[in-house]
Amino acid sequence: MCAFVFAQGLNFQDLSLKEALTKAKAENKVVMIDCYTTWCGPCKNMANVVFPMKESGDFFNPKVVAIKFDMEKPAGKEIGKTYGVPAYPTFLFINTDGSLKAKLVGGGSAQKFIARFQKAMEPSRNITVLAKKYASHKITKKELLVYKEVLGEAYDKKLSEKVTAELFKKLSAQEKVSKEFWPLIKEMGDISFIEKNIKYLKKNVGEKEINDFINSHYNGLLTNVLIGRIKNADLAAIRKHFSSLNLPNAKSLNVLVDIVEIKQTGNINNYMKAIKANKSQLSEESLAMSIYSMSSMIKTPDMDLYNTIKVFNEEIAEGMSEETTKGLSRYMLMSLRRAYPGVWFEKDITLDILIEIATKYKRPIFIDCYTTWCGPCKNMSTKVLPMKECGDYFNDKFICAKFDMEKGEGPAIKEKYGVRAYPTFLILNPDGTVLHKVVGGGDAAGFIKRVDEAFDPNKALGSLKKKFDEGTLDKSLLLNYAKVLRSNYDNKGAEKVDAKLLSELTTAEKVSKDYWDLFANAAYDSAPYSYLVANKDAFVLSLGRETTEAPLMSLATNKITQVMGGRDKTSISELTDFVVGFKAMKLKDYKSLSSLLKMTTYLKADNIAKLTKTASKVLPNMEATTNPFWSLAGKVISKCDAKQKASWISIGQGLVNSLPKNLQKRGAMMLERLK
Repeated sequence: MCAFVFAQGLNFQDLSLKEALTKAKAENKVVMIDCYTTWCGPCKNMANVVFPMKESGDFFNPKVVAIKFDMEKPAGKEIGKTYGVPAYPTFLFINTDGSLKAKLVGGGSAQKFIARFQKAMEPSRNITVLAKKYASHKITKKELLVYKEVLGEAYDKKLSEKVTAELFKKLSAQEKVSKEFWPLIKEMGDISFIEKNIKYLKKNVGEKEINDFINSHYNGLLTNVLIGRIKNADLAAIRKHFSSLNLPNAKSLNVLVDIVEIKQTGNINNYMKAIKANKSQLSEESLAMSIYSMSSMIKTPDMDLYNTIKVFNEEIAEGMSEETTKGLSRYMLMSLRRAYPGVWFEKDITLDILIEIATKYKRPIFIDCYTTWCGPCKNMSTKVLPMKECGDYFNDKFICAKFDMEKGEGPAIKEKYGVRAYPTFLILNPDGTVLHKVVGGGDAAGFIKRVDEAFDPNKALGSLKKKFDEGTLDKSLLLNYAKVLRSNYDNKGAEKVDAKLLSELTTAEKVSKDYWDLFANAAYDSAPYSYLVANKDAFVLSLGRETTEAPLMSLATNKITQVMGGRDKTSISELTDFVVGFKAMKLKDYKSLSSLLKMTTYLKADNIAKLTKTASKVLPNMEATTNPFWSLAGKVISKCDAKQKASWISIGQGLVNSLPKNLQKRGAMMLERLK
């Protein structure tokens, strides 16, 4: 027999209800049914945190036969139909005859849940017995009070309200102000009745209890005015009314009225000053709601205001316990988030909680995957993402977070989502599945445009992958999918898509302009590359020699340059064979490949004189941005004499002048370091 056993925790057994009832009868226990769903957060908390605890096992295992049902599956639906399950999680406690003994809706800590169970098991609180008495009209006032409480635990609001009204109607004037029925009066919350009978209630129930209740009522009333749930409240009348009651906590209520009045002026700086000055006079709830409501006063993101609120939060937290500060932190962050002009990243968050929040608010997730040593990561983090333009786009559209890929949860995220370069920006569906990925940074407008592709099903990585797996991508989208995969450094995946596309193209389509990208981006020795080499003349006839030979030259040049820079460990003899293979293709610019091969040979042989002479002839004629000079010069210049060094500097100066304007400053800085 299989059981859901938590080591030392509550033992859930794989039994039908009938089997569980038989077992419970034999062991003199009650049956406990956990009614859950897979998507319910509190259900997961009970299953993963509370029930595995030793405290839970020690208490419940001797008392219950525990079983559980997914309420969206047939067996669960049958349980719900039989016993009524109003929300999740619901815990049913069944007598051995199959009748319902108690119904507890919602979870809680182990201690609280145990206390709720203990109270529910009292003989006077049997829900089935009370229901029968109520239906037969043979129920006492005291039992009606208990029944109302039991219905509250069972989340039967409608019947609970009906029982409450009936009980209140049956009570005598003396009973309504008695200690015995105070729980009913308290829950009804009729403040006019309580204030009208305050003298008798204080005498019978206790002065502190009544004062605390009234104070709590006005605290709640003013808090609702503060956060905007109650509109157009007459604050002067409220102040006058509670002042007439001579409450011991009237001073704190007056302070709260003052704060509400300042908030209504819209001056957030004065509002913060008032909260800070009266922090000690406010209840913890009033302080929390005062901070919570501050976010609604921020109309426009502003960095100066953000910094002011940051200081305010630090001053409010001063002298508070860590637990209190932690409780207030989420409200403090609300104002910071609203005031911050750039992209707001959630603080101290895990991926699971991020997904939980995104699911709740039905928003996609944006994750900045960075490392501390990555220059482009720093540029995005310090210059681009803090821009208002980015904040306006991201903050209302995404739940945003950032993870260091080398610390904490970062390595697991890197592995899970295939992060291959930095920065990588993950755009996830609310359930955590991939919607899109963006690798690398850029200016704000360009970056936003790339991220926005997540919402175009013909460009988004997740959408394209789904269609590819289903076999529903047409030829043009296969081409686009390969391009997206390459932009994410998934060359292996791109080659798989390339092969699929190649197999579907006609001979005419293969050499057409429409599908040239398949061959222009082909990896060495891949199927598209081999087809290009074998059918080079047909491509030349269709697209021209310059277009056809450009990717072949680029591929060969990159290979030689990587060997030259030390990133590729291919030997000189192997590299020579590689280059000779291109000679047979009769490439127009083959001589430049031959010259680069010579330069690599001289570099490996440490022949600086011949290397410098050849470089002076070859490098000035090559494209500036991808020129081998930028990786080569740093390796050799320290080995040069004055004349050779001057030659290298001259080559570099010419290339700097040939760079696009936006790269010339960076090129000049690199050249200056060589000098």
